[in-house]
Amino acid sequence: MYSDREWVKAISKLTRLTIERKVVWELIDDYPLSDTRRLDRAFRTTQEGKTYIVFSFEQQLWTDEETYVWDDRYGFDIWQASVINTMEYRIASSPSVAAINNLFKSVEGQFAQDQNALGFLLTDDDDA
Repeated sequence: MYSDREWVKAISKLTRLTIERKVVWELIDDYPLSDTRRLDRAFRTTQEGKTYIVFSFEQQLWTDEETYVWDDRYGFDIWQASVINTMEYRIASSPSVAAINNLFKSVEGQFAQDQNALGFLLTDDDDA
């Protein structure tokens, strides 16, 4: 089993590679979660035969027997293609470490730039 320290090191490297634009991510529409989790957004990249998925989700937390709240969380999973068929299977899931939040924010920022989210807003009004 990998230690939290190893997960942080690996995820931090992926964050650095994302910031340097050496790793590019794509938004994915759906990602399977349990009934006590609601997906917010998920991104995927494939590097050296592994598919890395970083995602934000809400976790259902019960405060008592009748009441629950939704808590914002981040996740990071690694998938690999099967040699037997064309399906992928999850080979690892990161423990909850703060480095996932940093990775997600970097990926989300890259996605916003790629979509030119601020393009119109950053144009000079004098150009009109």
